[in-house]
Amino acid sequence: MDCKHCGAPLNEEDQVCTECGTPAEELQDTAAELTETAAEVTEAPAEETAETEEPAAEIIFAEEPAPKKNTGLIVALVACIAAIVVLLVLLVTGGKDVPAETEPPIIPPEDQTLEAPADSEPAEDETAQPEDVGGIDEEWLVQPYVPAASYVNDDPAAFTEELLSTVVASCGDSEMTNETLTYYYWREYFTFMNMYSSYISMLMDPYGRLDEQEAITGGQSWDEMFMDYAMTSYHTYAAAATEGRAAGYELTASEQEGLENIDAELESYATLYGFDSTDAYLQLSFGPYASAENYKAFMAEYTYGASYLEHLLQEEEISAADVEAYYEENKEDLIAAGLEKDDRPMVNIRHILIMPEEVTVAEGEAGYEEAKAAALAAAEATASDIYAQWQNGAMDEDSFAALAMEHSHDGSAPNGGLIESIRPGQTVENFDAWCFTEGRKVGDHGLVETEFGYHIIFLSGIQEESYWYQTVKAEYENDLYMEICRGISDRYPLTTDLSKAVIYPVNVDILNQAQ
Repeated sequence: MDCKHCGAPLNEEDQVCTECGTPAEELQDTAAELTETAAEVTEAPAEETAETEEPAAEIIFAEEPAPKKNTGLIVALVACIAAIVVLLVLLVTGGKDVPAETEPPIIPPEDQTLEAPADSEPAEDETAQPEDVGGIDEEWLVQPYVPAASYVNDDPAAFTEELLSTVVASCGDSEMTNETLTYYYWREYFTFMNMYSSYISMLMDPYGRLDEQEAITGGQSWDEMFMDYAMTSYHTYAAAATEGRAAGYELTASEQEGLENIDAELESYATLYGFDSTDAYLQLSFGPYASAENYKAFMAEYTYGASYLEHLLQEEEISAADVEAYYEENKEDLIAAGLEKDDRPMVNIRHILIMPEEVTVAEGEAGYEEAKAAALAAAEATASDIYAQWQNGAMDEDSFAALAMEHSHDGSAPNGGLIESIRPGQTVENFDAWCFTEGRKVGDHGLVETEFGYHIIFLSGIQEESYWYQTVKAEYENDLYMEICRGISDRYPLTTDLSKAVIYPVNVDILNQAQ
């Protein structure tokens, strides 16, 4: 899941977005409301079940994989824009002139914590034909919603230099104009679209006027909701940037380099997807007045504020005793959530899975058990042959990875069979038992049978921390981060004059261009 305010990747156990400080309860409330709504409007016949397909991802897990660390801030922000524009390009152009063999330069979210309900129908392709975009129940849109306020203006000519330079919010030494507002506002919209894309058409008409549709939160339009989110995001970063400048804080070398490379990154994406300029590339997502110049100004302030908040968090020295104390204080809730202390460290492994072939004899018919046994024996023989091939060769991790890429039936094969941060109890029983056998050391290897087939396993690493410790430490850090964000926001109040705020309906314009 990504933070609905800033787009930064989130882990399931996060109590606050580590980039903008949005409390997790806000994220969870929205997620719960969306899931409930989707469940209400999506009903599939009970007798319909999904057919089993070849595994496209790791299949050894009894539980979800351990969360991975977030990507770098600037890379994530630029990649988010890339992802947004790629989707819009495909909608507007119908996929023409985009090299089929070229993967879009997108960094996907690490976690997918909000999915369509298990009993829902697969989402239809909303970009295949313009007339299919939206897929909204007509009865739902009979009467447009009348909001308390509307910020939408669909006349490009109205966005004069005077209007764009009008200040609509301020915080500390920072001022937000309508020119800057568009970036905060549409980031919220596109992040939301990305998070709930699997059933967005059941929640809203994503290409209709946002001020004419009631939001899932109730009592306000989507336009008002995204404006609220934009103001919250701006307040956090502007307050942090103000205090950072007063303290003489400087970006790290890598962060500064990232900002300096924005031009090159945007230009490469614009060229790849057939835009005449980076301005045209950005205008599809942010309106006719967007430009590389004002986008970079937005990014500079946004990045500086986020970096200063991270700096404040890093200044907090967290000891093992702090983590232990936090666990004890929240023990009841943590155990209820399934997090009990297990001091065994997480491990990284590579594995090669050989699955038995499907049998042609139906279960219950004569010869079924014999056919299953023969298929399993054949899988064991194949796995043993591959294992022997490795043992008779270089017998190192690189050669193991090469064999995994060539032979493994698991979704981890393209990555050389690598699966990281496995915790006790996370994988199926026999696999788990092998990984966490007492005395296990890096370089150990073996052949293990599970319900999926035969696994050749190579232990590639043992991490320093256990899962419970890493998770509780992250939650403790999130609590500290939340306190930092609240404190800095309290020190630098937000002032707004949204009567002057104006947003160009980029989403409606997208559909018009597609048609």
